[in-house]
Amino acid sequence: MSVIATLSELVEEPQGFIDRDDGRKTGRAGLTGYFCGTLSLFLFFRLFSTVPPGGYSFLSLLSAVLAANFVFASGMHLFLEMTGSGGSALRLFLLFGVTELLWAALIPLGFLAKLGFLS
Repeated sequence: MSVIATLSELVEEPQGFIDRDDGRKTGRAGLTGYFCGTLSLFLFFRLFSTVPPGGYSFLSLLSAVLAANFVFASGMHLFLEMTGSGGSALRLFLLFGVTELLWAALIPLGFLAKLGFLS
């Protein structure tokens, strides 16, 4: 199953997708989301010369994003376990990766800001 089909299934029927998911479909979509979201964030920062160019800067940003989302997922999983709810920390971490795809909207916004349309 492709990443786009997984994302469309997740958007159309989120609870059913999460209930019957075994982790493989979410894993591919989550890791793709982390990579694409961090790449668009890196390009946005490069537009404004916030980060230096190069692969090392991208990998540093990717590791920072992964570390931050790991901390957030572990904190939420701990809270859920303390309240008696079940869940999977890995699935939560990968679903955070799917939400990283929203960072792709930064690229057009960065171009518009560079052209002076956004203040």
